[in-house]
Amino acid sequence: MAEYDNLYDPISGAIWAANNISPSKKNSQARRNAPLPALQLWSDIVFLEWARVATDDNINNLKFVLRLWIVNAETCDVIAHVLRRLHPSREESRLVHFENEGDVGMESEEGKALLGTPNGRGVAWLLVQHRARLGRKTVGGVRVWVDGTCVEEQDMELCRPNMVFYVRDVAEGGGDGNAGTR
Repeated sequence: MAEYDNLYDPISGAIWAANNISPSKKNSQARRNAPLPALQLWSDIVFLEWARVATDDNINNLKFVLRLWIVNAETCDVIAHVLRRLHPSREESRLVHFENEGDVGMESEEGKALLGTPNGRGVAWLLVQHRARLGRKTVGGVRVWVDGTCVEEQDMELCRPNMVFYVRDVAEGGGDGNAGTR
């Protein structure tokens, strides 16, 4: 009824989210109206798996959430828009590779736009909903890139872009208004 394909490494502090389709999305894809389970949000599923593989010593060691091979149309549209804003001289701003792309800060409009995508919101929800176990965390920045197989005339959705959200601790008593600080 749903697909959640993720890898977890609490020692290095990374979650790799590769193929995630919620029960409601699966229902709409199959054009049926099956009852939905109570537990269906990516943020909750990911946290339960993270807690299962982590120890008490490293459950709050989350540093990176990688959203890989993104096909969500809304997210891809925002990524294409952000890349055009960041790289106006590039034709279609399509060929952005990880090693030569800079990070986007959460204080920028582009960073906030990427965090506000369906793929970014899940990361924010993870930090906010599970603060008691993960600790006070925020998204400090994000990096977007596409794999080398993307060609400029392809739509961003066909390029299957990637994002890595950099998670950091919030200082005691601090709050910078970013995800996970409320």
